[in-house]
Amino acid sequence: MTTEGRKDDTGKLRYDLVDAYALAWLVASLTYGVAKYAAWNWLHVAEARDKYYAALMRHLEAWRAGQDDDEESGLPHLANAMFCVVCLTALHAPRDLGEVQRRTTEAVRRWRARAVETTTIPIKNTESERER
Repeated sequence: MTTEGRKDDTGKLRYDLVDAYALAWLVASLTYGVAKYAAWNWLHVAEARDKYYAALMRHLEAWRAGQDDDEESGLPHLANAMFCVVCLTALHAPRDLGEVQRRTTEAVRRWRARAVETTTIPIKNTESERER
């Protein structure tokens, strides 16, 4: 007799939704930073909020102006911008995975409640594979 296995992961964070290529570019930016500075150096930068915000905007504006790759590193400006956002998030958002899970669950619950009130489009409660 064969029974189907079960995995209760409803409401848990969906790491499978992170694009592998975007993640690889983020890691490329981190790897370049290790060569230029040191591993985890970004955690100890004075005035990090201002500096990483300024760097984020420089990378976004260069990309917006049509420059895909950073001249110094050769990496995509958007990868370097993503690194800046990771730094800002890591330095300023709560560093508690329970809090991340709680806020995510609450945000999804609120969105679903609003969506039901404002739309006639059916809302899927199932998690399907990403289409590309």
